[in-house]
Amino acid sequence: MGLRAVSPAAIYDLLLDGEDDGAGVVTPQQETFDETDPDESNSWVITNVEDPHPPVMDQRVPSPGATGVPLDNHVGVRVYDAGLGLDLDATELTLDGTVIWENGGPASGWTGTCTLTSHGYVYDLAHPTDFTKYHTYLVHAYAKDVVGNEVTIDWSFRSMDPDLPIFTNLSPPSGTSAAVTSHITFDVLDPLSGVDTGTTEITVLGSVVWSSGAPVPTWAGSCTPTVDGYHYDLYPLFGFPIWSHIPIHVWAEDFEGNAGSVDWSFESEGRGKPEVVARRPDDGERIAAIDPVTFTIRDDQGVVGSSILLYVDSVQVYSSTDGFAAGWGQSTIMANASPGILGYAVKLVRATTWPQGEHTVTVVAEDIYTERCNVSWTFGVQRPFTFRVWSFIFDGIKKADGEE
Repeated sequence: MGLRAVSPAAIYDLLLDGEDDGAGVVTPQQETFDETDPDESNSWVITNVEDPHPPVMDQRVPSPGATGVPLDNHVGVRVYDAGLGLDLDATELTLDGTVIWENGGPASGWTGTCTLTSHGYVYDLAHPTDFTKYHTYLVHAYAKDVVGNEVTIDWSFRSMDPDLPIFTNLSPPSGTSAAVTSHITFDVLDPLSGVDTGTTEITVLGSVVWSSGAPVPTWAGSCTPTVDGYHYDLYPLFGFPIWSHIPIHVWAEDFEGNAGSVDWSFESEGRGKPEVVARRPDDGERIAAIDPVTFTIRDDQGVVGSSILLYVDSVQVYSSTDGFAAGWGQSTIMANASPGILGYAVKLVRATTWPQGEHTVTVVAEDIYTERCNVSWTFGVQRPFTFRVWSFIFDGIKKADGEE
């Protein structure tokens, strides 16, 4: 049973239940009463009025499924009832399972209002602190009318990620000098919504060298996932220009659309010249007269084979045009492209043994950028072993062979 008080000082036309005419048709009966009439003003109460419809909830705040919701956003909903009216004390709202409105008012720590409008009651609640960044919240609302009809509704929203991507571990470090073969490396971090690698763009010397998740054809590199982001490693296939100022600009976004950028620069050094490594014998060492001399000519960018000239004791023994000189025919020079070595392995073999004493080997070579090396080192040849022959007689020891 529900009761609704009638407003004072008004005249009402009421449609009351009629009587069945026996054919299943009920004819309503209309009565009029005037509350200003002293005989009627306190005598009318409507009883046994049916209300089969539950309340309705709409205008949810934030909107269901909303993303990027500001951290100071309110939570709310509108509730209205077309029947006998709401039981306002029964309305309850929860956020992630925590009650934020009950018993006609906001829960402890929250502030909020319930405002009557022409289309129902509007609930508006303010979070005591900002929402957690980039968190999905679940809102549950419950209401019922005065005759017990209930309604519940659930929705969710995600708070915003206000933080920009972070750039760390920039290399080469800003303001330093680095080899022309150096790699550019850095980390992009975004622990909340995450780095959108498809947006990353890297510019070096004013030209884009990385975009849409990959390097341009004249560059090589990689993008490797880390705990909170990605590690980038890239380098120009033909090295940086020598003795140059190298400015770098990186742009990246996270999945919330926050964009960040970083700028730094370094100075490139001159290109390294070819090296002569793995020398046997090395400078100052000694070998036997029959031993070969071996070494490797290497360069990170590659040695130009046609540029190689070899000298022994200031006499040319090899050029790419003439090959090995007479007396050095068993010598070899072979291209070597093993990891870390781009060059040639050389073996010098004399047709005759090395003369006793010191000898100097000189190597001249260029890399693909015409950087030239001129490397010399000196080694010694051991004095041949000599053997003395001793003869023995029964009455003593004869002098050494050749002695009187």
